[in-house]
Amino acid sequence: MRRHDQIWPEMKALIKEAGIKNYSIWNIGEELFGYFETQDIDKCKDIIKKSEVKKRWDEYMKDIIKEDPDGGAMELMFFIE
Repeated sequence: MRRHDQIWPEMKALIKEAGIKNYSIWNIGEELFGYFETQDIDKCKDIIKKSEVKKRWDEYMKDIIKEDPDGGAMELMFFIE
């Protein structure tokens, strides 16, 4: 079962409430990579962190996804314009 194909309507609403746009999740092997855009990352994180929907989603997904508690901060390794 591909759980990301069945995202709950209340999770989609939370994503919009948090100001997340252009959100995509990519998979390679057992690794996931997520990308999104937002105007205010601190506001976004605050809304998501306080959400009961997010807590329920994490519980639902915990058997297949190990989440980075620091938010998965990445370092840019290459960019060309």
